[in-house]
Amino acid sequence: MTDVLMIAYSCEPYSSSEGAVGWELASRIARRHHVTLLTRPKARADIERLRTEDPTMNLEVEYHELGMLRKAKRLGLPVSNLRYLVWNHRLSARVAELEATGRYDLVHHTTWVRHWMPSAASGASKIPFVWGPVGAAERPPLGLLATLGWRSLAGEALRRLGPSLLRLDPMMRRTLDRVRVAVASSEDTARYFGRKEIAHVVAPSVGYDPASIPTITERNNQIISAGRLLGWKGFHLGLRAFARLDEPDLRYTIVGEGPELGRLAELAARIGVADRVEFTGRLGRDETLARIGASRLLVHPSLHDSGGFVVVEALAQGVRVLSLDIGGPAFLAQSGGWPVPPRPTGTVVDRLAEAMGKLLAEDSSRSEAARRRASEALVWERIVDVYDDVYRRVAPGI
Repeated sequence: MTDVLMIAYSCEPYSSSEGAVGWELASRIARRHHVTLLTRPKARADIERLRTEDPTMNLEVEYHELGMLRKAKRLGLPVSNLRYLVWNHRLSARVAELEATGRYDLVHHTTWVRHWMPSAASGASKIPFVWGPVGAAERPPLGLLATLGWRSLAGEALRRLGPSLLRLDPMMRRTLDRVRVAVASSEDTARYFGRKEIAHVVAPSVGYDPASIPTITERNNQIISAGRLLGWKGFHLGLRAFARLDEPDLRYTIVGEGPELGRLAELAARIGVADRVEFTGRLGRDETLARIGASRLLVHPSLHDSGGFVVVEALAQGVRVLSLDIGGPAFLAQSGGWPVPPRPTGTVVDRLAEAMGKLLAEDSSRSEAARRRASEALVWERIVDVYDDVYRRVAPGI
């Protein structure tokens, strides 16, 4: 059995975002190998309870936190990237200590999914380093960024500046030098590793458990988007495309909450579709899944998602996905979706509207393709198979 030293900054069993990635990979890999997990104590109670309940899980856990930056978060300061950076810097010494015991066959960093931030795994110099899933290399065209509000534009400016600054960090250079194989979450990130001449494979960053997906056979005359209402999620593009369809009975449901709610509601009123758009606010997972499953189409025109649980959950229910051909959503959906090229930017909304109309007019064959894509590639156990292959590749003697 392989001894894996795993790093997951975000690891939360009941999360609906990146924390779920950390937990699903740790818990499922620990049923095939022995895993020592280094993570934060945010979900400690849930992790410990689930470890106790499942004797098949070969999982040890060490919890590491940064008290001073937790206070900054409570004050509402935007320090998430700084916390991640400092956490990895401090943890690298512990990784070196654990490597020195001679116990581990490899070190694997799972979350966060950001190619431009260093990993504590760089503290290991002798055992192979697997990094993945890794994303965030998506670069939407400037013309699409110009459609965002000022708050979102400020965030995008920082997103572009960050990688340039962190190239100066010695730990970032060690991370890139020491990674043996990277598991990219999209073709965009795979191209980045190709330029760096780093061995890599491409695999989904998010998955699903078939037992958690309801069976819904009836569709309503609606399309749906779901997620945090952030500018870069692209819901404003979906609204504009919806307004160009000649389907007066079609409804658009937008599930979620976030700082863009007011801007989106104002846009819906301005383009004359407010009476056909429902903003539900945040819903529980079961109700969200039910609404997705009853929809004719998931609209997810994100500018730079590395994954997207909502995409996987739609495909698993046979709901087709309309996205931009950027990053994770297009890679996840493949034959179950329709990726719209993001260039030329001036015609993106027109092309989204055209694709939306074609998808709504299609027969059920694309729905079956969506289910097939999900069942063949996006089930968590299929994704863990990818990591098994990578482990054998970097440590063939195990």
